[in-house]
Formats: sequence, C-alpha cells, structure tokens
Amino acid sequence: MAVPAARPGLPSITKNPRVADDPSAAVVEAVAWFVADEPGWIERTLSRCVPRASGDCESCGAYRPVRWPCLQVWIARRAQEIVREHRQRRADSHVAARGCGLAGGIAWPKGR
Repeated sequence: MAVPAARPGLPSITKNPRVADDPSAAVVEAVAWFVADEPGWIERTLSRCVPRASGDCESCGAYRPVRWPCLQVWIARRAQEIVREHRQRRADSHVAARGCGLAGGIAWPKGR
C-alpha cells in the first residue's frame, strides 16, 4: 500500500515513529491528516460518536454493535493532535519572527 506524500511543509507520515511498523496506524494517520483540513469534521464526529450505556458507539453502532471509541473517534482525536501541533508550530514561528515581545526583541544572526 502506497502512503500518500505529505503536503509541502508538513512531515511525512512514513517518518512518524508511531506508524512506521503498523500499517493500520499508517492508515489512521493518513486519514487524520486528510480530515484535519475539513472544516467541522472533527467536531461533528466527536459529537455523534459518543458511548452508549452498553459501551457501543451511538453513531457507528446503529446497524451492528461497534465498541467505543470507534475508528472515527481515533481518527478525530489524531486529527485534533495534528491541528494542535500545527497551530503550536505556527504560533512558535510567529512569536520567534516577531521577537516575542521581549524587551529588545531577539537579535537574529546575520543572514537570517
């Protein structure tokens, strides 16, 4: 199975140590990267896929029992991590580029 190439500026999932040896984890990782860009998907999934008293997923277990957390919850949680990590990297690079408001800012080396 071919793993999709990462978008420019984003790390390749094949270099992620969490998925290097597990093909099913690689699929979850690839789908999570895809849905991380889909507006509202994470929130909709997490609001629909909730546990019943029986321990099954409310949404996925409508036809046949599916234990919660279901695959969609795993994907949504990983997508949340991806979004959070991406926002943190953007914030860190923005703060670094702006001098982070420290007195005198940051003295960048020449050529930067």
